[in-house]
Amino acid sequence: MVSYEMFSGTGTRSNNEDCCAAVRSPRGWCFAVADGLGGHDSGEVASKLAVDAVCRVFQAEGWSEG
Repeated sequence: MVSYEMFSGTGTRSNNEDCCAAVRSPRGWCFAVADGLGGHDSGEVASKLAVDAVCRVFQAEGWSEG
């Protein structure tokens, strides 16, 4: 059994641009974290795209999300 929590704070900025996800398969877990480069335009979009891409590759290799 794996227990985990995900937390990301805004720090001094008004919005949080970080993204994280956990993907599980019968063979193990993948935890993806991307920093949004706070203050840059669309940092939240870039970090989500990065995490989504990692999760897609993980799943494409025969893994399943859990």
